[in-house]
Amino acid sequence: MRAHYLGPVDEHKEILLDLIDPPIHAGAPGPSEEYRRKRVDLNKLLMDNIDATFLWFADGESMIDIGIRTDDLLVIDRSLDAIDGDIVVAGFNGENTVKRLSVNKEKVFLLPENPNYQPIPINPEEGVTIFGVVILVIHPLRTSYELRRRLNRLQ
Repeated sequence: MRAHYLGPVDEHKEILLDLIDPPIHAGAPGPSEEYRRKRVDLNKLLMDNIDATFLWFADGESMIDIGIRTDDLLVIDRSLDAIDGDIVVAGFNGENTVKRLSVNKEKVFLLPENPNYQPIPINPEEGVTIFGVVILVIHPLRTSYELRRRLNRLQ
């Protein structure tokens, strides 16, 4: 799976949306409740360090078993130290990829989340560059809601 860098967020404007509480039932419908609205800033809700957070489009099928698909938008925080089990954007051998980081005492691997792909062993002498930890995935559910096309219209 490849990632396509979009760059940092240049302006830190508030993005205020209504958050409805209590949560909506995704299983059997729940009893009627009184709903409350609260205005929240998506920047503060979703990112701890906006200056170190960037977006990158995903491309490929190696991470589909955890729900990362082509044209999903990855929210990546480069201020976080990557730990074993994190989903990371990594660079090695001149290429960038999105994989699960696996670190044990003797070896480091970049693991796909699709059985059709093989783990990538990292040579300790060559190493790997971790660009950041994927903290969120924005996955459009409506097929006509294409983020890349919408982004191109905004530029």
